[in-house]
Amino acid sequence: MHFHQNWIHYRGIKGTCHVCGQETHAGMSLKTGEYYWLHDGYKGMPDFYRSHGFKNLERLDENEFEKLMTEAKAKGVDPMPRPERGVGKPVRCVETGMVFASIQDAADHIGVQRASLSAAIKRGGTSGGYHWKLKK
Repeated sequence: MHFHQNWIHYRGIKGTCHVCGQETHAGMSLKTGEYYWLHDGYKGMPDFYRSHGFKNLERLDENEFEKLMTEAKAKGVDPMPRPERGVGKPVRCVETGMVFASIQDAADHIGVQRASLSAAIKRGGTSGGYHWKLKK
């Protein structure tokens, strides 16, 4: 799995694009929480879609996503996201008490850059409207 600024990629859940026939994987928009089919090779795909009259990515129904997750697990495929980075430092949101495995996970959850949240921890300020502390 891959975390990008706006997406969580579930590379273990595969499909086929109905427009071009290329292999796709499931992804979730961190902005909307909705699931979509995403191309494995993204380069040039927005232009391809526009040239074929499509303005949006192909949406994946949440029930279908859950079904695909179950099928993947039954086949021994672990489709769950795994951060592709080192071991993070657990952080806690002071206001809510929520604990996250890493600064990046917390930043992804509230929709801010990792650097912003990290700076807030160091200076005792806020990021995303919340105060943050490293969990000891």
